[in-house]
Amino acid sequence: MVKRILKIILLINVGSLSITRMAEPQNSIQQLSKQEKILTAEEISQQLREKYKEQLAPKVPEFIKEIDNVDRNVRLMAAICLGKSFSKEGVGVLTKHVLNDPDKEVRIECAKSLGYIGSKNAIPALTDALNDSEEVVRIKSAISLSLLGEKERCIEILSIALNNENRNIRMDVLHGLKNVRNDIAVSLIENSLRDSDEYVRVDAAIQLTELKEYSLSLPTLRELIKHEDKYIRLAALRGLSNISNDEAIILIKNAMNDKDKQVRERAKYMLKVLGESVDQFNSNTTSMEKLALYTYNPNAAANYADTWWNGRNPAY
Repeated sequence: MVKRILKIILLINVGSLSITRMAEPQNSIQQLSKQEKILTAEEISQQLREKYKEQLAPKVPEFIKEIDNVDRNVRLMAAICLGKSFSKEGVGVLTKHVLNDPDKEVRIECAKSLGYIGSKNAIPALTDALNDSEEVVRIKSAISLSLLGEKERCIEILSIALNNENRNIRMDVLHGLKNVRNDIAVSLIENSLRDSDEYVRVDAAIQLTELKEYSLSLPTLRELIKHEDKYIRLAALRGLSNISNDEAIILIKNAMNDKDKQVRERAKYMLKVLGESVDQFNSNTTSMEKLALYTYNPNAAANYADTWWNGRNPAY
């Protein structure tokens, strides 16, 4: 029993290891100094998807078998692996367990995995799961429905969930509302710009920039780029880079004088992405400092940071 659990966990970790290797440093500063292609968020997402599919898809029949295991831990890991495999072969058992599994955590992971896989065959089961007795199951089902293009059936659940006391859930909901993309969703995200938690506020601003609602998001980003928490400032940089108009670029350039080195370097990176001319190093930067800067891979850091706050870290 334990061996089966460990085997499934190992398969997940193998996929994670393959992704981590994208960030492995080169052998010399000369190699590191070579310009690499700057990936978009969509390209990074696609690379991660392909890595997981490569590692986990061949094991899908085993995961399908194990999701019926009497041990909830085995079922939980099998549900996670089926989602990360992105295989439509797993939709049938996932829809069964999202509705009928006795363990709420398993139902949650089934709902999430159905959204990752992206099969519209999951819509009826996810719609039924909106009536689950557990709020988090209902919320995760609504978010997955938003990924599958359902706009009307999930909006009520998502709007209620914005009042949840857990900021992680509120941030998760913002992502679902962004997927909905209608006027109601935009209005709900805009309301979150006034949330009591700064992380929710900055994440709402970022989601609005991704919807190209720049005039709604810019005032909040202008305010939060001066916040005392460096992670809020880092998140604001991400939103400003999405806007990339004259004022946003000026605010990003100002951040190169930030008191925190990580914020300064992120600002330089953002300007580089936007095609702005920036001196990469000061004249007194040592070789070891250059090496440290070049071996810092923003794409790998973003992937690692996605484990924060239920996968919703606005700083990256």
